Order: sequence, then structure tokens, then C-alpha cells
Amino acid sequence: MAIVDTISLSRFRDYFYMSDQYKNCFTYEGLEVLYNHIWDTSEDIGDIEMDYVGFACEFTEYEDFKHFQEDYKDIGNMEDLEYQTTVLKIPNSLGFIIANF
Repeated sequence: MAIVDTISLSRFRDYFYMSDQYKNCFTYEGLEVLYNHIWDTSEDIGDIEMDYVGFACEFTEYEDFKHFQEDYKDIGNMEDLEYQTTVLKIPNSLGFIIANF
């Protein structure tokens, strides 16, 4: 048996911001995109444990595609990236979050 607690976007952000090690992993906007993705996923597969360390290891935010290519030189464009993994675009910016692969 498990005790389940639904957390708000604000509390989700707080988990990251309260951690010295993980507070700079995602932007304010990026955390909202990630939260919404996790929420949508939970509707498909069921409850997801709030594991901000795990989320920080599983996902990475990039400022733009140029910064992404510093880590993944073999991916030539966004279409190729979207073929490889989940890409969460951050509205009103060039930024995006990927599921690490």
C-alpha cells in the first residue's frame, strides 16, 4: 500500500529550489513544462513518485539547439533529435528539455 499526494506546480518547483545541487537544473519555465509532462504521463501510466533527483538525472534542459550540440554533436537538427528521444519545447523561447538517452 502507498500513500499518494498530488502536488502542485509550486510544490514541484520547491523540491528543486530547496536543493543546492539541483536548483539550477531547470529554468522556472522549464519546470512547468516538465511538471506538465510528468502529469500527462501519470494520467497514462498511473502514479509517479516525486523523485526530483531522478527527474534531474532523466531530463536535461538546453537553452537552445546550439548548446545541445555541445553534448550531442552527432544530432544534426531538431527533427533528428525528436526521432531519438522525447523533446519538451519551452514556450516563448528556443529552450527545450530532453529525456536523456
